[in-house]
Amino acid sequence: MSLFKKLAGLSGSQPQPVEIERRGSGESFQPDSEFLNLIDVHWNNASQIMALEDKTIGSAERCKILVYHLSEIVSVIVDEKEGDPGPCLQYVLDEDVFQVVYSWSANCKSCMKEMKKEQLRLFRNLIEKARTPLLIYQQVWKPLLFLLQSCAIKLPPDMEEDFVAVLKGLCVSVNRDIALLDLFFLDNNPNSQIAKLSVFSLLIGYVHREGEVGIWARDAMLLCMALSSVNERLGIYIAEETNFCPVRLFICTSIILVISILLFIVF
Repeated sequence: MSLFKKLAGLSGSQPQPVEIERRGSGESFQPDSEFLNLIDVHWNNASQIMALEDKTIGSAERCKILVYHLSEIVSVIVDEKEGDPGPCLQYVLDEDVFQVVYSWSANCKSCMKEMKKEQLRLFRNLIEKARTPLLIYQQVWKPLLFLLQSCAIKLPPDMEEDFVAVLKGLCVSVNRDIALLDLFFLDNNPNSQIAKLSVFSLLIGYVHREGEVGIWARDAMLLCMALSSVNERLGIYIAEETNFCPVRLFICTSIILVISILLFIVF
């Protein structure tokens, strides 16, 4: 039996057919001890994978197994609709799952790029499909912001689609819950390491792209513009703190050019 099958085999903890049928029928999914136990098993297996030494397992197989367990965890919590938070989400928050995974992947050179891509996909799934608001929890938004910051420096082309999809999802989310504005849009996050990160600024570089990436970026920008028309703080931020307004950018550039010419003449 391969290492993947040994570590990923969870046949004894899978939901019974009746539960699967209930979830697929569109009925309200009520997590019970069985699903909570399922998340526990997947997280324990994921933790074991991250704890293995590099020489024990190849990086590609390690990522594949880890992503499998994380995907199963996410699939449960996006369907959960019980409590605030529900028991399965509470488990994920208590274990600080997303921060642990991000910190591990940021320090694992052999898995860093692949895990960055997979984490974007996991967060995209969370944002687009979750039945309950998840971004209000620090254990979710903090690792997400760290991930976005790491992607903003140099993003490979094969990650752009998921990256922009996450940004668009955040624009949709902030339109639903204005409390998220400070966290994701206004460059004033209380965490000093991510204080200068803004979803709006990250979108600017993609608005002129062709294909779906460009369409999503422009749609996200429109959502921001619509929100700025009723939220003065966002409107002022866009006009004064970003390069989105061409006239403002042109004026600033012209002033710098004139000053440079004057200094050259004087000296």
